[in-house]
Amino acid sequence: MATEKRTSKILLIATAVAIAAVAATFSLQGLGKIFPGSVAGAALLGAALEIAKLATASWMCRNWKASTRTAKVFAGALVTIAMIVNVCGVFGYLSSAHIVHDTDVATFGRDRLATLDSEITATKWSIENIDTQLTALNTATTAAATKGRINAVKDFQAGSKKTRIELTAQRTTEAAKLAKLVTTKTTVESKRKEMEAETGPLQYLASLFGTDDIAKTVRAFTLVLALLPDLFAIFLVMAAEAGQSTRKTIKRATKAKTTPKRKATAKIVKLATA
Repeated sequence: MATEKRTSKILLIATAVAIAAVAATFSLQGLGKIFPGSVAGAALLGAALEIAKLATASWMCRNWKASTRTAKVFAGALVTIAMIVNVCGVFGYLSSAHIVHDTDVATFGRDRLATLDSEITATKWSIENIDTQLTALNTATTAAATKGRINAVKDFQAGSKKTRIELTAQRTTEAAKLAKLVTTKTTVESKRKEMEAETGPLQYLASLFGTDDIAKTVRAFTLVLALLPDLFAIFLVMAAEAGQSTRKTIKRATKAKTTPKRKATAKIVKLATA
C-alpha cells in the first residue's frame, strides 16, 4: 500500500513537471517575442518564475493550516501573478504562430501573383511585338510579289531571312517562358487555396460558438490553451502534497490509537509477571 501511494505521488509530480515544462517552453519563446530586445533575459526570468510558482504552490498546500492569513494571501497572489506571466508568454507564442500563418497566406498569394501577372503581361507584349514584326515582313513580301517584282521578292527574302530566323527563335523562347509563367501561376494559386483551406477548422470553430469573427474565436481559444497547462500543473502539485499530508495525518491518528493499547498490554503483562 505504501509503495502504491508513493508511486501515485511520483506520478502526480512527474505529470505536473511535464505539463509545466511544455508550458514553460512555449511561454519562454512567447516572452522572447514580447521582449525581442532581450530574449535570453526574458527567458531566464520566465524560467525562474515557473519554478518559483510550483514551489510556492507546493509550500501553500503543505503549510496551509500552519500559515498566517497574510502569508496565504501573499503566496496566493504570487502564484496568480506568476500564472498570468506564464499565460501571457504562451498566449504570445501561439498568437505569433497564428499571425505568421495568416501573413504567409496573404503575402504569398498577393505579392507572388502580382509579380507573375506583371511578367505574364510583359511576355505577352513581347510575343505580340515579335508577331507584328513577322507580319510586317510577310506583308512586304506579299506586296512585292503582287507587283510582279520577283527579283525584289527574292532579294527581300534573302535579306530578311536572318531577321526572320532570329524573330522566330525569340518568339519560341518567349512562348516557352509564357507557358512556364502560366504553370507557375497555377501552382501558386493552388498553394494559396490550400493555405486558405487550413483556416477551415477555425471557421467551423467560430460557427460552433455562434459567431463569424474568426479572430475573436482564435483569441478566446488561444487564451484557454494558454491557461489550462498552468491550472493542471498547480492542481497536480497540490494534489500530490495533499495526498502526502493526508497519509501523514492517518499515520499519526493510527499511532495515537494503538499507543494506549500497547501501554495497557504492557501493564497487564507486567502485573502478570509480578
